[in-house]
Amino acid sequence: MLFGLCMSNSLLAQKENGPSQQNLNPGSAAFDKIPYKDMIRMVAKYRDQRQAIINDTFSGTNPGQYGANFADSRYFTFDLQKLKDFIAAVEDQVKENNLSVNFSGLRVYPIVYPEVGTSEYSDSIPYSHRNHLSIMFVPTYRNEVGEDIDFDPDLFEVNPNGPWNAPKSLFKPENMSETDFLNWLFGQNDAVKAFTGLNHAGLCPPPNPCTSSSLLKNADVLCPINSGCQY
Repeated sequence: MLFGLCMSNSLLAQKENGPSQQNLNPGSAAFDKIPYKDMIRMVAKYRDQRQAIINDTFSGTNPGQYGANFADSRYFTFDLQKLKDFIAAVEDQVKENNLSVNFSGLRVYPIVYPEVGTSEYSDSIPYSHRNHLSIMFVPTYRNEVGEDIDFDPDLFEVNPNGPWNAPKSLFKPENMSETDFLNWLFGQNDAVKAFTGLNHAGLCPPPNPCTSSSLLKNADVLCPINSGCQY
């Protein structure tokens, strides 16, 4: 087995009911160890049943395609200290803003980098990353019925009758325009209207040739395309 994190329903139940001594050492965090053979086959299945379709669809020179040699991302690498700093920053802002929330986790959103920059942020995205798959982390809190809800620790309603403030809802009302919603959420004087999220992962490809990933290499060797590998 190899140390990995796969948020399955069984793991979520384990977190609710307490750690399983069969899977965990005393004092260790609550996570599953994933059989290495399963990891290889899950990586190969994504390559064959997701990435291959994406590459076939967007590799070309017709309108809406990204170039003859386009190949989408196969992994994302985040700096460990950046992840720790992001989590610590959210925790600090929850305390500083006296939010009545239980910071429960990070929601992972698949995103595609824009082809053309339209802001200082999107202008900073390397050209080699344009049109490629990446991921974005957004903090969540757990509500009274156990649902994890997106929130920004800097966007909240001040409670005039007590010490605890509630985060603003990020669901746009149906009868409100995008401009009015963003002005309400961030304030009319906030021109940037930037959200507390984490992005800018290292992609493969580009520009890296993916040679530093043993998991991708082993999946291609042990479970090559059209080999009949069972997954």
